[in-house]
Amino acid sequence: MAKVIAVVGATGLQGGSVARAFLKESKYKVRAITRNPISEKAAALKKLGAEVVKADLDDMTSLVTAFDGCYGLFATTFNNDHFDVNIEMRQGKTMADAAQTTGIKHFIYSGVPKRDDPKTPVLFRGKREVEDYINEIGIPMTCVMFGAYMENYVSGGFCPTKQEDGTRLFNIPLGDKAWDIISVADAGTAVAAIFDKPSEYIGTRIHLASDRHSIAECAETLSRHLSPIVFKASNITPEKYSKLGFKGASEIAALFEYLQTEATKSQDTTNLTRQLNPQSKTFEQWVIANKESLRDAFQ
Repeated sequence: MAKVIAVVGATGLQGGSVARAFLKESKYKVRAITRNPISEKAAALKKLGAEVVKADLDDMTSLVTAFDGCYGLFATTFNNDHFDVNIEMRQGKTMADAAQTTGIKHFIYSGVPKRDDPKTPVLFRGKREVEDYINEIGIPMTCVMFGAYMENYVSGGFCPTKQEDGTRLFNIPLGDKAWDIISVADAGTAVAAIFDKPSEYIGTRIHLASDRHSIAECAETLSRHLSPIVFKASNITPEKYSKLGFKGASEIAALFEYLQTEATKSQDTTNLTRQLNPQSKTFEQWVIANKESLRDAFQ
């Protein structure tokens, strides 16, 4: 009998990649958990074979119903909309309680790097607290940390802005430091592989990344393959970024300041990622594979 995997946030970028990876495997069934089961993205998952279930992270009863009968759970907690770690921690703990109540056998939680560091950015604190709570109540868990998604160079927070001279400028306050990156589709496949080997991965923390580059290096790769479009990296500092005036600017700036120091000390993780998903792409391979769609996006 196929094991049922609940995926919280299945209509999002991360959860969607995990759900789609499982939908390719006959030994698993996907229960896509979403706040809006009638959205286009939810309909697309249902068409692929997922069971779409409505649930609210603030509603324990709806989560227990959604998780009932599931073998595994993939989930993250969210702060992108509100930048409030207290909301994130409350929702994460409610989700963990529901997982415990329904007897989830393997919880893969999307977390963040964990070190005892007083400079830990606010946007990391909620996820760390939730991870600790999941461990405290004894749910079998693998904590997975993702590198920055390559897809976010096209849309979302990393998307470059078009300048008057036609160049595209990445306004990301990372300086000349390299960071871990991965295609979201490759990450989903790697997560599915973790569920295949619970005895090997339960109780571990895994960082998924298929490449590591600075923003300037990524800009050079994009420029080379998408010529005549030219991409550049700005020299904006976290301090200047924090004053840009949009909601969450100071929190995001603090996160990148952290990434310029502590997070850049992490060891290379590409070998383990490729063990889980041998088809994981480097950034250049991803650009080449998506060359036409990238060119269209930046026209």
